[in-house]
Amino acid sequence: MEALAEQPLGRALLADCGPLIETIAMALPPQWLVEASLRNESLKFAAGALMASFPSDVTLVVLCERRSGSSLRIWLDTLKLQCRLEIADVVPDATMSVRHFWIQDTFLVAQAQSGSLYLETASENSGRHGAWLSAYDLTPSQRLDLPLAGGNMLIGDGFRLVGRSSVEALEARASARRAGGSFDDIRRLDSRDCYVFGYAAPSRRPDGRASAPLPDPRRAVQRPERIYQSPGHVDMYVSVTGLKRDSKPLLIAAAPVPISRNRHDPYFTALRDALDRSVERLEADGFEVLRNPIPFGSDGKASSRRPRLYNNVLLENEARAPAGRPWVWLMHFADEGGFEEFDSENARLWRSLGFEVVPTAGWGVFTGDYGGIRCATKVVKRKGPGRVAAPANEARRATSPLDHIQGDGRSASKTWPS
Repeated sequence: MEALAEQPLGRALLADCGPLIETIAMALPPQWLVEASLRNESLKFAAGALMASFPSDVTLVVLCERRSGSSLRIWLDTLKLQCRLEIADVVPDATMSVRHFWIQDTFLVAQAQSGSLYLETASENSGRHGAWLSAYDLTPSQRLDLPLAGGNMLIGDGFRLVGRSSVEALEARASARRAGGSFDDIRRLDSRDCYVFGYAAPSRRPDGRASAPLPDPRRAVQRPERIYQSPGHVDMYVSVTGLKRDSKPLLIAAAPVPISRNRHDPYFTALRDALDRSVERLEADGFEVLRNPIPFGSDGKASSRRPRLYNNVLLENEARAPAGRPWVWLMHFADEGGFEEFDSENARLWRSLGFEVVPTAGWGVFTGDYGGIRCATKVVKRKGPGRVAAPANEARRATSPLDHIQGDGRSASKTWPS
């Protein structure tokens, strides 16, 4: 699709790239703190590992219920955090559930000359994090009648990428209410060019007969001749980089690689083809796209049909001391066993673009939730304009060491930058 014309607005949404992170928010469900179980310990380990990775000049605001504030403080004391810590135990007249961990989805952060503004949106993950955070830091909040999860929109330098499912939800709701509602409602959030992430199922097979769209593992019936989105949010499979190559915004998009017995799984084939076609659309829209390998499946585990979300990242484009490079927080899954090469290959790709990789362990426990570190955080403030990393215009290309396990994973046959 072509980008829609810019609208002159007095606000801009906070981007997923750019200056150093100054303030970041997370939400901790009380169940993890008061209910003893092996899973809860694993969940706390993953969240704690991420918190412990934030440097001393970052402020971490943790939202919690008042009744769990003391338990949270005791646990946080054990982490020996470097960052500045603030506990916002101001959640009023509401009980937090485990779904409230996914803070990314429920509100957006806008910036204007008058200051910041939290924009609450409708999301499949419940919670009023924007209002709760507003009650703590006194930033104004506004509730929007807009079905747009934060995880289904990536915000880059001069563009936004919105998952097709959010556009579809807006259109469906407008039709049910017999009221207005269109992509323009999303576009008007700020002045950046807005693109839709999705793929078109072919209308005809080579033999000339009608072709059905690719199957969605979580939805059996789909109408042909439409634009579809791969299962889950766009931030599961695409990363912004804040860089450009040949004057085009540079993105990183997942290329699923089957693991052992999942090699011929129809769900793997569907996901691989959907992402390949989605990347073709991105390239047609004027983006430069690198592909990163993500493992699909894990023998003998309940989450065998769930990919590991290496694209669900946090990043900065301003150089950090002492390394003098910008940081990217990247989930690692070697602790699950068998994913060491994927950890290494994804880290190598980001390093080739000039980033210092901050590995974050333990997040395999969230694979079944389709969640990662971006899903569980909300950057609410970045520092002013800083020294932006130079783009890697011509990264050297080399064959991936994962070739020997790629099998018939068509998208995974590409080469990776090094």
